[in-house]
Amino acid sequence: MRDVARVFREYARLDLRRQDRGLSIRELERWSALKQRLDGEFRRRGEAPDPRRSSKRVETRLNCTYASGDALAAAVITNLATAGVFIRTKSPLPIGSRLQLRIGLADSGTEIEVRGVVVSNNVGPRFEHGARGMGVRFTRVSQQELEQIGALYAHELAGASELEGRDP
Repeated sequence: MRDVARVFREYARLDLRRQDRGLSIRELERWSALKQRLDGEFRRRGEAPDPRRSSKRVETRLNCTYASGDALAAAVITNLATAGVFIRTKSPLPIGSRLQLRIGLADSGTEIEVRGVVVSNNVGPRFEHGARGMGVRFTRVSQQELEQIGALYAHELAGASELEGRDP
């Protein structure tokens, strides 16, 4: 799983840069190779990559708080990806809202703090309409934040794989 976390971190770093300011041809080739490697990892787990998404979503249940302007709220993250999250909430912020997000890590009692922007409202991670919440894309992610998100992604992916392998 450590290798998946390393691949994820490199892919996420390039994916965020690709979305923000674009990649050189060499970087785009590396991004594509890393994406194929991650897609292959998920195929081995019996999951097909979604062609509408640049990265695999991992279902999760993480407590979070977010602040935007005067608004401060607590909610639950139900979906994690390389470049963002889906936050289940009855009161999503308007699209384009910038926010500060704190993701609680139950295992360690620590938090990951990252900035983001709301990119969708009431459209779920699988493009289902009417899902109550908001899609948030990470912005200006530091190397330390990227390391933390990569470790969280790998941890949640491992947890999802363990759950899928259990008999009901």
